[in-house]
Amino acid sequence: MINLNDMTNEADGSLIGLIYSAILAACKLEGIPDVDVDVRLTYNNDIRSINRQARGIDKATDVLSFPTVSYKRGTARDNQRALLREANPKTGQPFVGDIIISLDKARSQAEKHGHSETRELLCLFIHGFLHLLGYDHVQAKDRAAMRDMEESVLSTMKPVKEY
Repeated sequence: MINLNDMTNEADGSLIGLIYSAILAACKLEGIPDVDVDVRLTYNNDIRSINRQARGIDKATDVLSFPTVSYKRGTARDNQRALLREANPKTGQPFVGDIIISLDKARSQAEKHGHSETRELLCLFIHGFLHLLGYDHVQAKDRAAMRDMEESVLSTMKPVKEY
């Protein structure tokens, strides 16, 4: 289940469908049950404030992730008991955390990379979602694994050029 809090009032209905498809694809590839996630679409000033409060970094960023599951090692695939402890009593699905995305950053990055705003939002969501599943990009090998999973999720959806 996706709880989308659109602070911008600019998201269209297709974005929720794409996010849901990305969740299903990532969960299937990770070998875990479907999960619940909260997504907040906002602007630079809001994400900057959250970044300052949560991380002590006083600047806007493209995506922030706040996982609820603590993985001892590896990713959600390796920690399914921990994941299942986070089951939402209403849905039965594990709640994995919150993702906050800056629409301002998504727009500027889409222009910079020469693709659509929708594709950029989807990529930012997938990146943030993988953080909720325990992926990271601090170490080179972890960065490669995360990038591979991002590409795998995208490739199981419609061809990326359609976004």
